[in-house]
Amino acid sequence: MQKQINFGICSIKNYVKKYKEKNKFNYDKRHFWTMHIITSYLRSRLTEAVNLKSKYNVEVKYPKELWRLYYKELKEEKWYNKKVMGGPIPNLKKRGEFYKMLWYVDPAYWSDLINAVLGDKEIIKLIKTKMSKRIDTCRRLVEPLKIEYEEHWFPGSKMDTHLEAQNLHKVVTEKRHRDKFSPSYLDIRKAPNWNTIKWEMPDWDKKKLKRLKWLKYIKTSNKRWRKMMPDYAKTTYKLEDPNIDDMRYQKVTTWLLKHDWYEGKVNQFKHYTQKNINLIR
Repeated sequence: MQKQINFGICSIKNYVKKYKEKNKFNYDKRHFWTMHIITSYLRSRLTEAVNLKSKYNVEVKYPKELWRLYYKELKEEKWYNKKVMGGPIPNLKKRGEFYKMLWYVDPAYWSDLINAVLGDKEIIKLIKTKMSKRIDTCRRLVEPLKIEYEEHWFPGSKMDTHLEAQNLHKVVTEKRHRDKFSPSYLDIRKAPNWNTIKWEMPDWDKKKLKRLKWLKYIKTSNKRWRKMMPDYAKTTYKLEDPNIDDMRYQKVTTWLLKHDWYEGKVNQFKHYTQKNINLIR
């Protein structure tokens, strides 16, 4: 009798554990869409926040070594414009957008530069007084996501941009959703088998020929870039050729916070800390 009771208790415990895991890692697309739109919101807010440095000409004190490396890399913008972008583009320094200037810098320094800006007292004050309203960020954000929503996430569905903006604003402002704005919630690596979560692209059979042509174009482009690329940039831009399965299946990690951009040089969790999330949210 005792054994039967113990067996029953173990079964209940296992059921409760599985139930909690199922709720924590809900594998339907709606769950990952929520993670994606929160991530997109945070990226938008982060970009606006660090651009306050350029907009209001704030002198940020970087660590001495970082300061030297930062300006050394900025000198390479001429190469970046002509070789990486394939032609002349607007001078990003003249546009005064600090976040875009990071593309001239070795990605290994991105998080350090961002953290230095967000830790500056004057920038913190500007974030609290000059940042866009949350609802305005939500409205500005959902429109560019409309195509992704209708073609990749929920094929055949129409996105109500007004409703989606309102829903996002609720997630941002309501206390019951506070746990969603944390590095822990947005870390896809905490889900079991996180790197295998994917789904087939919509209308794969109908668009296969078109995507094969696009694949050929990417390989040709990569070949050209490898010939022009200087040695110092080859560790950052690997330019590996994709295979057909890379285009057939869309991995959910494509849209979420990444820890492995540029061969691991950019770890977004270094600048999407809880402190920074609370600041820009």
